[in-house]
Amino acid sequence: MPPLTSLPPDALPAVDALRAHRRWIVASHMNPDGDTLGSAIALKQLLRALGHEVRHFCPDPPPRSFDFLAGAEAVETTLPSGDGWGLAALDAADLGRFGEAWGAKLADLSPLVVIDHHISNKSFGTYNVILPHDAATGEIVFRLFEHLGIDIDEISANALYTAIATDTGSFRYDGTSPLTHRMVARLIECGVHPGWINQQLFERMARTTLLLHSRALAEAQFRSDGLIATTCVTRQMLADAGAVDEECEGIVERLRAIEGVDTAIFVRELLDGSLKVSFRSKGRVDVNAVAGRFGGGGHVRASGCLLAPGPVAEALAALSAAVEEQLGQLAGRS
Repeated sequence: MPPLTSLPPDALPAVDALRAHRRWIVASHMNPDGDTLGSAIALKQLLRALGHEVRHFCPDPPPRSFDFLAGAEAVETTLPSGDGWGLAALDAADLGRFGEAWGAKLADLSPLVVIDHHISNKSFGTYNVILPHDAATGEIVFRLFEHLGIDIDEISANALYTAIATDTGSFRYDGTSPLTHRMVARLIECGVHPGWINQQLFERMARTTLLLHSRALAEAQFRSDGLIATTCVTRQMLADAGAVDEECEGIVERLRAIEGVDTAIFVRELLDGSLKVSFRSKGRVDVNAVAGRFGGGGHVRASGCLLAPGPVAEALAALSAAVEEQLGQLAGRS
């Protein structure tokens, strides 16, 4: 079949490095989502097809929601020993996405190839393939398969479909393009069963998840005449529901879906007391710019940051004020 995609010229040195180096660690960021996991699983398959030695590293084990993916069981939460490892970092705007301690260790690996679609990416690699217009990092890995002439096997096809489906919100977000659907059609031709994967991704919910989401949404607060919606999950709320951190997935999207809301802010308290922030926007607010003020980033409509330990209410007030400031600037220009 003729290729659907191409790579820009500035990505070709990274391709040459991937082809030439013999030992690779493919790395998924901490608190892994479907894009970082699926992209890394597929890239691992590609590099093995080239005859390379490959290991898949992630600071955190994959969530239970991805236990259906072949390859997820092989993720390692410590780095392999020995010299000569190169690093392929997937779906991470900077090494901080792997945590401070692991990021410092990963920085010592060479060559470092960065494969990402976040507009906030700092091009921190020896070689960088950063395509902000692609809907998911999985789309970039799809391009690599085609460029290198490697057939997409069933494991890679399922992984790439998962990467693309999750990062496009099941093909609902504006980043979804005609090419996205063409890629997915090609993946289905490679053996993907969309109904089964979507059931695994979007139609499995534990009772503990329901309890947690119900409480978080019941405690939502609204500002700026309902344009901003905020909520949080504390360690106590997780304990009360009998839930674990990964069960927070989807809360911020449900918050944004409320009629009249443009921007949703969700804060989750981590084990060490630090606060993980997720922003979602329907388009009026550039949440990448807002997240950037707090040391984070991502996309115009979906971004995040990490805050130092502190009162959740104070954090939500500061985050909301930053969104309100941008709303005020937009109102002043209208």
